[in-house]
Amino acid sequence: MGLAWFMPDGETSRGFFKFLPRKYSHTLEDYHSSEVTQLETILLKDNTITHSNITQLIGLRELQKDHILNDLILSISQSVGENRHLKAPHSSELIPEPVMELTERFLEVRKKLFQQLRE
Repeated sequence: MGLAWFMPDGETSRGFFKFLPRKYSHTLEDYHSSEVTQLETILLKDNTITHSNITQLIGLRELQKDHILNDLILSISQSVGENRHLKAPHSSELIPEPVMELTERFLEVRKKLFQQLRE
């Protein structure tokens, strides 16, 4: 079980953005944009939407977000390097308040969608 008891039940808007500084992850799972496009096409055109398709699309979109933010972390660490005089700002200072509010609403909807999928 380890430290799983310590982890929160849901993701927060701050955690959603993987606030810097966090280390670059070499172990992110790969995804293909063609998978995302295919699932979106199915969900937009097909009348037989499955819980599996919805869950898979949400997972792929979150993985896509993780890759983008992982690249941001790598870019910042390469720019700042080991310089003691330069320090990357906290990402909470870089993300505008309207984006934070949008993320909070997104996470509320996401939580309700997952509740619906479990029923």
